[in-house]
Amino acid sequence: THLYPHQPQTSPADIAKLQTELESWIGDLFFTHRLPFRLIESPEFRALIKCLFPSFRHISRHRLTNALLPEKVNEVMTPLLQGARRSEYLAITTDECSRIVGSKFLTLLSLSAHYIDEDWEYKEVVVATKQL
Repeated sequence: THLYPHQPQTSPADIAKLQTELESWIGDLFFTHRLPFRLIESPEFRALIKCLFPSFRHISRHRLTNALLPEKVNEVMTPLLQGARRSEYLAITTDECSRIVGSKFLTLLSLSAHYIDEDWEYKEVVVATKQL
């Protein structure tokens, strides 16, 4: 049942637009708050979304990881990398972190660029991360 039975009918184009917007919002929620991707497939999360947006076709963890995350990374990284290229000075740092995952020792090495943009705001961009 719909929460709002007197809602006006929406066109397929409007439904497709809403689907895209909702996917983007859900992606932003997961990426911004670093929520575990397994949550998107939980019955509770699915029920919440279905209650709020009955016509929403629920997205999978696979879509979140392989489609929405790369789009968001590109959206965020492109201006940062362009700013770094325009910057007169860059500071480059590396960082290593290690931890035990299960019975394996995991070590990651990252390369970051730091700069002050034309508005005198500090910016930092992780250029690359590699498992050692």
